[in-house]
Amino acid sequence: MARIRIGSRKSVTTSMRCTGLAVGRVDSCVQVRPWNVARSSQVSTFGWLSTVVYARQVHGEPRLLTAADVFVCPSVYEPLGIVNLEAMACGTAVVGTATGGIPEVIVDGETGRLVPIEQATDGTGTPLDPDRFVADLGAALAEVVSDRPTAARYGEAGRARAEAVFDWDAIGAQTVGIYRSLVDR
Repeated sequence: MARIRIGSRKSVTTSMRCTGLAVGRVDSCVQVRPWNVARSSQVSTFGWLSTVVYARQVHGEPRLLTAADVFVCPSVYEPLGIVNLEAMACGTAVVGTATGGIPEVIVDGETGRLVPIEQATDGTGTPLDPDRFVADLGAALAEVVSDRPTAARYGEAGRARAEAVFDWDAIGAQTVGIYRSLVDR
């Protein structure tokens, strides 16, 4: 199952279009965040999807992430990408946009796939070539969902990275190390 998170900076249309490029490989989708009626009409044009589940939030719902084969985050802006860490902590492979802090979280070809994006520099993060972005995101998603052993390997590596680098003990140790280096100057 491919789980797609939609928020204010994640486009329903982009998500569904890229997932549609993996037709035959994706049988269901979970969209997380409040769903409004205006956006719901966009999904009706994507009849290839057999199941769409709408959830109010992902926090406290690790079962959704654990059940997914792939987590997709089509962000055009993401300061860190905690949603990707949540998926990785659940052992789920991730496909995300190479923007903001996401490349700090996802290691391309190790914990998932990073999709390049050329963006406007006006602060919106709008893709300069939206069709190319959708095609690249769809290709990365299709690649991961088509290869279950690789998806499983990405998931295992993602969980290990989430624990080793982003666990609170690891963050605490990194913070102490920074303070020590500053005191030792």
